[in-house]
Amino acid sequence: MRFPKYVCGLCVVASFIQPAYAGMAGPDDVFDSRRILKLALDISPSAFAALQTNADNHAYVRCAWREGALLLTNVGIHCKGDTAKFLVGGKPDFTITFDKYVRDQSFQGHQRLLLQSSVEDASYLGAAISFELFREAGVPAPRCAFAQVALNGRALGLYVVIEGENRDFLRRHFGNDDGNLYDEGDTHDVTGRLDKDHGAKGDDQADVDKLVAAARVSGPGERWQQLQQRLEMDRFLAFTALEVLLWNEESYALGARKFRLYHNPATDRLVFFPKGVESVLGRTDGPVLPKCDGLVADAVLTTPHGRTQYRKTLVNLLDTVFVPEKVQVRTREIVALVRPAVVSNNPDAAKSFDAAVSRFQNAVAKRAAFVAAEVRKLDSLEAPPHGQSDRSAPSAK
Repeated sequence: MRFPKYVCGLCVVASFIQPAYAGMAGPDDVFDSRRILKLALDISPSAFAALQTNADNHAYVRCAWREGALLLTNVGIHCKGDTAKFLVGGKPDFTITFDKYVRDQSFQGHQRLLLQSSVEDASYLGAAISFELFREAGVPAPRCAFAQVALNGRALGLYVVIEGENRDFLRRHFGNDDGNLYDEGDTHDVTGRLDKDHGAKGDDQADVDKLVAAARVSGPGERWQQLQQRLEMDRFLAFTALEVLLWNEESYALGARKFRLYHNPATDRLVFFPKGVESVLGRTDGPVLPKCDGLVADAVLTTPHGRTQYRKTLVNLLDTVFVPEKVQVRTREIVALVRPAVVSNNPDAAKSFDAAVSRFQNAVAKRAAFVAAEVRKLDSLEAPPHGQSDRSAPSAK
């Protein structure tokens, strides 16, 4: 299947937020796609040194945040990864928490934003497109924007700005914000101690422990029944199917990582949603029914009912969400917005960016075609494809 070449240059972008969310971004909102933010971060020498040497890259220091004429001081900032290496001459990822030191301080109504350097995704498309596809499939996922960032006067280049998953995020997606919100802890998967961002006081995670117990039930029929009592199953199937379609190896289904979990009081069930998405479509021929590292994904897909519903979910997503022509439209809009900022009169940057965009576009088309062909081969998911084991119980994890 051939696609028209993406549009570059000075095209005007009407909107980047998906249609279902378009009304939520005003002209001054971070996630108004008609502009690229210009952000200046200033960190004092002592705080900068602390950030470089701090062994805990979740530890905050203070910074000043400037966007246009707006200046916010005493803003919390921490870096991800090798801070000693990237802070001086590289391009680190940042977490910005505006109310870390000043109560109720926010930037255009947002208390937390993530600045993703996209060093692993030269197209700058992976996070924005992936999160939009999740949202379109009914899975909660953050919104994205773009910004040119400078740190202490040093231009770092273009960043993806990712919405923080706070109470406003929960209210928008669930209509409530009083459930337990979990982040993956130091150990991967739900079997370890998760970080509870908010909800009931204390470290108790009985709701997650009950999910783990259900996932470890040996009989596939009983396991399926119990999992339906613990999960919003339709959302979980869409979440898992999209992770497989996007073939993000640092995802819950494939890697037992990069996930968040919310106990929705309205349904008394848990909902998984993605985080930290950057580079996707590492393989376009990854199996439709892979060996899942995530305990809950493995538990669902090793039941006959789970495989059947998963297959139906894949078919629906291929028809309605993971559609190359639709993704192509979104890609053109993003490229028209960000390409001038990426290339900045640098021919080498232009070539690299254009090549990365082409690879992304081609990968989407190839992945959709491969999965559609594989699904057609499966009369039923009762028996997995040749070479994939059919385990009646999930692996011990």
